[in-house]
Amino acid sequence: MLSTPTIPDRAKIDQLNAQLREMERSRPASRETVSCGCRALDRMLPREGLLRGSLIEWLAEGAGSGAQYLALTAARQACRAGQTLVIVDSSARRGSTLYSPALSGMGLDLNRIVLVRPTDEKQALWSLEQALRCPAVGAVLGFPRQMDSYAYRRLQLAAEQSDGLGLLVRPSEVRGSPSWAELRWQVSPRPTACGWGLHVELLRCRGYLGDGKVDLTIDEQTGEIHEAYSGSLASQLAHPTLASQRA
Repeated sequence: MLSTPTIPDRAKIDQLNAQLREMERSRPASRETVSCGCRALDRMLPREGLLRGSLIEWLAEGAGSGAQYLALTAARQACRAGQTLVIVDSSARRGSTLYSPALSGMGLDLNRIVLVRPTDEKQALWSLEQALRCPAVGAVLGFPRQMDSYAYRRLQLAAEQSDGLGLLVRPSEVRGSPSWAELRWQVSPRPTACGWGLHVELLRCRGYLGDGKVDLTIDEQTGEIHEAYSGSLASQLAHPTLASQRA
């Protein structure tokens, strides 16, 4: 005779969920945080910055979304003390726009950048892992399209081992897939009358149940990133936190 499976009651399920959230929060408090390079993004995070030893995902919605620019800005902040930046850019990646003048124009030290050009996704993931394990590397930027839980976990452990920062720019099509990243952002282009407009949405933040959205403008002359803000009463009502800081 077949036995009837036991179904956990709601109280036990809620208890397990609470334990999982507590485990996600139990990262060492001594880990250093790194600014995103944009105050508006920093304010959206519980520790007002990116946690070293973690993976950060930027999901790009279409060409010119700005995800790559924001990731490079965070990489610059992570390497301010002279650490090396490793960029793993697959030679098969379509639309690659990485070139020296652009990186130098962002304030990145070309003498401390290692550019890796793997021929396929498997080599790219291996390169990301090896670079993340190196303690002399401040940040690693990669563009993986397909990742399973095994690959995610290996990259996460590598980042934790060296206290480096793993920055992954991926297509928005993977939004519904599981993620081991500490943070996951969605970046979309936003029409604007001047500058380069972006819309950024915080999709996931480990150990934090809040979310947030913000419109940004990148000055095409200086490269500085600002929160789009018209100064009108309607904008203040839509952004109460910003309005209170300006008061």
